[in-house]
Amino acid sequence: MKIRFGVGTGSGSRPEELAELVDRLEAEGIDSLWFSELMKVGTSVAILPGRHPVLVAEQLSSLAALAPRRVLPVFGLQPATPQERDLFPVAGRRGDVFDELLRLLRAVPREDDVDYDGDYFTVRGARVGSRPARPLDIWLGGRASAAFRRIGRYGDGWLGSFLTPAEAAAGVAAINTEAAAAGREIEADHFGITLLLAHDGIPADLAAAITFQATATNAADATTSTQK
Repeated sequence: MKIRFGVGTGSGSRPEELAELVDRLEAEGIDSLWFSELMKVGTSVAILPGRHPVLVAEQLSSLAALAPRRVLPVFGLQPATPQERDLFPVAGRRGDVFDELLRLLRAVPREDDVDYDGDYFTVRGARVGSRPARPLDIWLGGRASAAFRRIGRYGDGWLGSFLTPAEAAAGVAAINTEAAAAGREIEADHFGITLLLAHDGIPADLAAAITFQATATNAADATTSTQK
């Protein structure tokens, strides 16, 4: 099993610093560079409910064509802050919408002329313009039991955020159990965690946001139907 380290810039990074940062990370042997949702560049973690799956599939396929084997999308259930919730509206239970989105997001880049009739989406003849030579891995965030079921059924990996070692270990075990029940297997090195590093302690507003994110995500996912 491989262990890889990536670096996240946070939302306060400046574009003019990017080239120097990339060179430094490359020289240090860092595996990956992650951008926040707010920068509109990468997916650590991007919100999927509230976006159309066929459009997302086309965008990811285009990125994969530009940078083969260097695109790793990670999707989550909902924004971390209440101010952003209105930007990603959904019609129905958010967790159920997420599951349906993932089924389509996995099918469209792999098949031609996808037809789909669901509770929230109806698609006819959907396909991507440039199919990747190898289907993209899709990682998911989340920390509730419904999230672990979702990852086991539809995900290729898990990116957990702000977890204790015990919580991370329990999450990996739960995901593997759900994957086995679905006849799937998550590769051993497809589990990651986001670690927060602070020189002088975690600022109070950031600590409050982390607590809110965990509580709100667990509550939202708790309403997910488990029948599908």
